[in-house]
Amino acid sequence: MTSSTTLTFTNRSEMSGEYTFQFTPTQGEIIFSHEWNLTCYNVWGKYTGSGTEGDIHLPYNIQLRVKNMWGSQNFGRLHIETREITPNSITVKYWIKCYHPGEWYNGLSYSGKLTCMTPGDTQTEVIRTYSRPIFVDENLETEFPLESRIFVRATDGIETGGTRDCTVTTDSGEQIVIPLTELPDALGYYIGSFLITSGGTWQGLLRLHMEEFERATLKCDVNQDGVYSYWEIWAEEKGPGQLEVVITFADGEYTEMASSFDAEATVFVLATGMYIG
Repeated sequence: MTSSTTLTFTNRSEMSGEYTFQFTPTQGEIIFSHEWNLTCYNVWGKYTGSGTEGDIHLPYNIQLRVKNMWGSQNFGRLHIETREITPNSITVKYWIKCYHPGEWYNGLSYSGKLTCMTPGDTQTEVIRTYSRPIFVDENLETEFPLESRIFVRATDGIETGGTRDCTVTTDSGEQIVIPLTELPDALGYYIGSFLITSGGTWQGLLRLHMEEFERATLKCDVNQDGVYSYWEIWAEEKGPGQLEVVITFADGEYTEMASSFDAEATVFVLATGMYIG
């Protein structure tokens, strides 16, 4: 299966980033393809460049050459490397090394379509939590103090618009649903927030009760295909021990907890673990 993301830069100071491709477990080879377009300006006017390359194995780099009616020159070199790889994902780091940054005027526009190809099913659904509403790696977090506001960002790599529901369930069975709204200036990204507290759970205020060292799982079907993306957080910190927890539900979406059932009823079971001190 294949999955794509578009790398975009509009000024010299932001020509770097990371992206995670999610996929079902595969032991096959992971390869990439890349298509790019670059427009930039200097004292000699407007320059443009483009290119396509397939069968890419990381690490990878390519010279970005641009031209106009007066000639051509090298703008810089694009580098793409593997930052982390797991059985279910690969995170890539990318940056452009501009040779003469002071030479280029405002108006820079770079767009690069990076496609990941694996033998397994690839999905672009990703959900992450942050300590601040600035969604950069420095603020990425999984352990939060009680009474903290947690900022959530999800993406499907597709500009589908609207809102998404993110369900957050603690190992003790507390649950809220967070609405995620697409960013108007970053289409394909959905954001929201909620508070974890030692007080009671309150859906209307998006407050979720958690105990110290407890885990909560975020679940969101970002591209609405029936396949969920998951992410875990802990209150205060990840505890040293693990206690098995079994919760029963009356529905297949695992939203309605129940402990008594009619005869012949279908019971949906969630077995998980809770970290305790």
